[in-house]
Amino acid sequence: MSIPLLLVAAVAGGLVYRAHGVFDELNEKTQHIVDVQSARLENILTVRTNVLEATVQNRNILIEDRPPEQATYRSRYDEAVKQAYVAVDRLIALSNSPERRAVNQKLREAAEAYFHIVGRANAAALDRDAEAARTIVLSEGLAARNKVRDLVQPRIDNLAAELAQALDVPTPVVWE
Repeated sequence: MSIPLLLVAAVAGGLVYRAHGVFDELNEKTQHIVDVQSARLENILTVRTNVLEATVQNRNILIEDRPPEQATYRSRYDEAVKQAYVAVDRLIALSNSPERRAVNQKLREAAEAYFHIVGRANAAALDRDAEAARTIVLSEGLAARNKVRDLVQPRIDNLAAELAQALDVPTPVVWE
């Protein structure tokens, strides 16, 4: 009678040990999702949001003719640019492959080019040369913003797909 009891206890102990291992593996995957994938997605969305915010503030500077209000919009523009750079730099730091690093570095360069062009438009608007500012924004600025958008949106789509795939963890087999 004691041998079957010992056998049942050994099998139960083995199942508990195996279940513990499966839960440890799931915990590691979940932690990776939280620490890396969600951080990447958060930062690429922050880049997009702040590029759009900088664009809105640029347009406010262009249409506003009162210096105090222009200064407020310029301050908001500067903060959006700063936050976009912080998010891109975090993406670069989170890069775990040369390919991902190259894409994120290319995004940084495209953002720098866009913000440089919009900065020139802001300077023209603040110097009361609205026509030059509009010309810069509608020619060079539009092309540069489209380049940033074309780099950001695929990253968002890719990261969202990676996150969805990471969340699709196979369920361990349950013995009944």
